[in-house]
Parts: sequence; structure tokens; C-alpha cells
Amino acid sequence: MHTRKRWHRLSALVIVGLSLIGSTACSPVEQAMFRLSLPGAITPKPTSQAVQPTSLAMTVNEDQAVCDELDRKHGPGTCGKVIEYIQSSIIAPQPKSQPTASTPREIGRQMAAERGWVGKQWEALDILWGKRESGWNPKARNKSGACGIPQALPCSKIKDKSITGQITWGLDYIADRYGSPARALAHSYARGWY
Repeated sequence: MHTRKRWHRLSALVIVGLSLIGSTACSPVEQAMFRLSLPGAITPKPTSQAVQPTSLAMTVNEDQAVCDELDRKHGPGTCGKVIEYIQSSIIAPQPKSQPTASTPREIGRQMAAERGWVGKQWEALDILWGKRESGWNPKARNKSGACGIPQALPCSKIKDKSITGQITWGLDYIADRYGSPARALAHSYARGWY
């Protein structure tokens, strides 16, 4: 009877995992999980709450006997693949976190990195905004009316005047107009503005 409860838990784990994925194309791991014919499998009711995959995976981990049986029936490593698959596939999309950096420059570096602008691209952005434009000062203004970290002209282009709002506007502007910070910096060197 105790083994049957373990199978119920594993079957529920597999069914929950598959129902949350909702994909029509099946990977080999998914196919193996579909082929599992576990006694007394139950279909969970749909839920609007995000499932915590680590707790689901821990359920299987804690029942080593279930994992051993799964590996015995479906080949060595199957249980590990199921756990890995669940952990990588069922995680609910996380909302974008707000930057945890403390200075405008650190926030800018983090936000640029989210776009893949690291290394030379980050260095170009840091020179552009740090040395040639605002010095990373969100309150900077010049005599022509440009303002903020990216020195938007006119200043009214930046609707969100927060640090992240200014950086977002500036990064979007660079991406749309130049494609990269390095190209924006090259234009700034050539023309005196970007």
C-alpha cells in the first residue's frame, strides 16, 4: 500500500508537470513520462496558482524508492531527467525584477546587460553617458535643453523621469537609432552629439 501512495504522488507530479507545460511537441523525456502507466493516476484540477517546481521535485527526491523504480522500469537516469525537466519547464515566468543596484551607473550597467550590452558595448555606453553627456546625473541639463542621463532633446521625450525610466528611454533610443552603444558613441565622436 505504501508503494501505491508513492506511485500516486509520482503520477500526480508527472501529470501536473505535463498539464502545466501544455506543449503539443513532445521531447523524449515528455514521451517517456506519457508512457508511464502508473496505477491510480489522478488528474489534478486546473489551478491559477503557480506551482513551485522545487517542491514537486523534492517530493520525488524524498521518495528514492519511487525514483529507483522509475529508473528500473524506464532506464537509468529517467528519474533525474524527470526532475530536471520539471524544474526547467514548469517554473512560472517571473516578473522582471527591478534593478538592485544603487547608483544610476550601476543601474545602467544592469539594464544594459539585460539587453546583452556587456563588455565593449557597456564601455561605450559608460563613456557616452558617463563622460560625454550627463556624467550619469539624472538631473543634468545642458544649455540646449537636453536633460537626464541620456540627455534627451527635448526633455519632454522622457515621460518617466525616474532613473530607470530615463535609462530605459535612453537604451531604447540607442537601440532604435544606432543599434548599439558603440555606434552611438562613434556618432557622438564624429558629430559631437548622438
